[in-house]
Amino acid sequence: MSKGIFIEQIFLKEFNETKEYIRNEQSLIFQKDLLGMFDLELNEHSLKAGNQNKYIDMCEVLLEELTADSLTDIDVFILAYDTPDLHPHQSVVSYLTDKYNINGLCFAFSDYGMNVGIGVIKVALELLKSTISMKKALIIILDQNTLPVKTETSFTDVGVLLLLSKNNTNLEFQEHRFLYYDVKPNLSDVKSIIGEKNNHLEFIHNLNDKYNKKYRNSQTLYDFVTRYMQDKVSAGTTICLTQYDSNLKKVDLLTVKTS
Repeated sequence: MSKGIFIEQIFLKEFNETKEYIRNEQSLIFQKDLLGMFDLELNEHSLKAGNQNKYIDMCEVLLEELTADSLTDIDVFILAYDTPDLHPHQSVVSYLTDKYNINGLCFAFSDYGMNVGIGVIKVALELLKSTISMKKALIIILDQNTLPVKTETSFTDVGVLLLLSKNNTNLEFQEHRFLYYDVKPNLSDVKSIIGEKNNHLEFIHNLNDKYNKKYRNSQTLYDFVTRYMQDKVSAGTTICLTQYDSNLKKVDLLTVKTS
């Protein structure tokens, strides 16, 4: 068995359908109190204008892509997100682990910033590499944009499912690292830091000011998954997902090797 960590299954789904807004007094009180801590006011019109995608519903759609056999012997299940759930009082991980009989280590992952997709993959890789008994990890990364505050930019609701294991496939996660910059760097700046020996890398990055930002977070990861699902990722290449977070002044880099 290879010592690497590979992608067994990978799937992306956009959630573009708009559902009916259902007023929930409990959620409104919770969100109003939470926003008050940051001197922000709740805007119910913004809530009504969103697609009303709940994380439980999004996860169920993604999990339907897996067979029952794929969900057996999951050693790690991590749900990752940056924006909060439409109904933050619901325990999504507990619900899913019970419904789908997912055992092992299960938890939610957030507060990582705009690069949460790469961040959660890093955590899963470290768990699988450092624990001999752990062989399979299920990751779901979500982003929903029905928010209780007015925003100037609209983004697409999206979810990605990744099933990782130690079984050899044609997609292997390799190195993760991060760099700090006071301002957004150019791609050439990043290349000079990681060294000449990495000039063979193909970059998917958000360092260009003209970059089309369709999703709120984890844009480069979503772009990679979309390309892979469309058979636009060439065999025998090593791709570096390079994502800059302007709030944290940090660049996350994650390399994926194809064969």
